[in-house]
Amino acid sequence: MNLDDIRELDLSNIGGWPMAAKAVVIALVCAIIVGAAFYLDTMPQLETRDKLVTKEHEKIKVLKIRAGRAAELVHLKVLLKQMNRDFKKMRLRLPTDTQVAVLLENISQKGRAAGLEFKLYDPLKDIVQQDFVEIPIKIQVVGYYHQLGRFVSEISELHRIVTLHDINIRPLKKTGSLLEMTVLAKTYKYQD
Repeated sequence: MNLDDIRELDLSNIGGWPMAAKAVVIALVCAIIVGAAFYLDTMPQLETRDKLVTKEHEKIKVLKIRAGRAAELVHLKVLLKQMNRDFKKMRLRLPTDTQVAVLLENISQKGRAAGLEFKLYDPLKDIVQQDFVEIPIKIQVVGYYHQLGRFVSEISELHRIVTLHDINIRPLKKTGSLLEMTVLAKTYKYQD
């Protein structure tokens, strides 16, 4: 079939066309129908699918984050229980109002037992914090290096919590081996 044969085709008598021309027209009509169906029906579905896939990936990310938090929750609950137990133990190591005087006496006894001479032992004004009361004690002692070390070591071994701050050690000018230590000892009591 050539170009002249195509020009001679009669549109009112399609049934009389040669088989090759009919096949081309049928293929062309089918291609138009398939193209229109793809454009009008399938493309919107593909766009919707792409949006849903993107949304699904976002939801999966959120779900993974939440799953990670949920898995961590068990560990955090165990950690919280441990922290509460530790807090209770530490609270027991804080003196009550009646035990503060005994603790202050224990500190001075530890110093004397270490062989130190007390120049100053001054319980300062309590400092009230949100959950506890800080009880500072300014201490100034004179002794040898090992005596000072023993005193500090014994303070750290007390059953009650006592922290040492602003430690200042200097040699006494009169003697070569005697030292003077000034320290701010702090103990704490829990405030309900």
